[in-house]
Amino acid sequence: MFGFLFGGEDLERGNLGFLVSGITERLARLAEDSDRHDKQSHCKFGSDLILDESYGDDEKYRIESFRDLIKFLEYQLIEQEDKGWLGRNASATAEALIRRLWGIVGDIEHLIRGNLTPAEIAKYQIDPLDISCQLSIVDLNKLSGKAQKFVVGVLLQKLFTEKEKRGQNPIVFIVLDELNKYAPREGKSPIKSLLVEIAERGRSLGIILIAAQQTASEVERRVVGQAAIRVVGRLDSAEAERPEYNFLTGACRKRSLLLKSGSMFIHQPEVPTPLLVNFPFPAYATRKTEAARTQAEIDRLEADLDRF
Repeated sequence: MFGFLFGGEDLERGNLGFLVSGITERLARLAEDSDRHDKQSHCKFGSDLILDESYGDDEKYRIESFRDLIKFLEYQLIEQEDKGWLGRNASATAEALIRRLWGIVGDIEHLIRGNLTPAEIAKYQIDPLDISCQLSIVDLNKLSGKAQKFVVGVLLQKLFTEKEKRGQNPIVFIVLDELNKYAPREGKSPIKSLLVEIAERGRSLGIILIAAQQTASEVERRVVGQAAIRVVGRLDSAEAERPEYNFLTGACRKRSLLLKSGSMFIHQPEVPTPLLVNFPFPAYATRKTEAARTQAEIDRLEADLDRF
């Protein structure tokens, strides 16, 4: 999951993507060796990395935080004479990688920790296939952009891996907002490749992706092309002419420029023509002021719902 720390614009510059891939493989082997050591020694911590050799000026043998991980990589890639971790990459590439890691340390360090006991790990662990939890909500509102992409990438990767092992049941619905941020039309990134994989193979594994975005033209073409059901609200005139909206007739495109809130076109396999639908006012209160309604207002809303 190391690659989820970097955006597509980072991995496309120079050989940074190759260096990230090599480090990911080495960290995976290091984690496997550390897990075996934990089982043999019955270590109370189950998430830190135990090393055979010390690193840095402090000569530490454990990686217990994200800062420790950066210092360890800095030692392996830049300071150590044996550049085995660097491979055939230039020193400038390693320095660019370390700069990017230090740049996001404030946003990521509370998410990547190695000082948790096995009991704490089990407490905070999220099982996306736990049927006892009908609905799981991951609030990313207070995280930075890089941290949001990292969390989404990690959760989707875990879900996809588990579904490949367990099969189609239970069916899982993923609702993801701002899809154009995670699977943009331009560039490459690990999370974008993962979303393309989910869009192309997800239904056969029991994964249904429900995504929303402001402009479909800014989303990866293979993700949009796999959509079986498409819902379109009010569009900008330039956006409406993009080929992603070819399923709309000429009249529907013109009308989409004037749609009001709550009205939208739905295109689905059963009916070959886009359908215009209107969503009624919600039958539940989302604000305190909405809960304090008179009986006349409640009767009028119920009548509107009955007509719909």
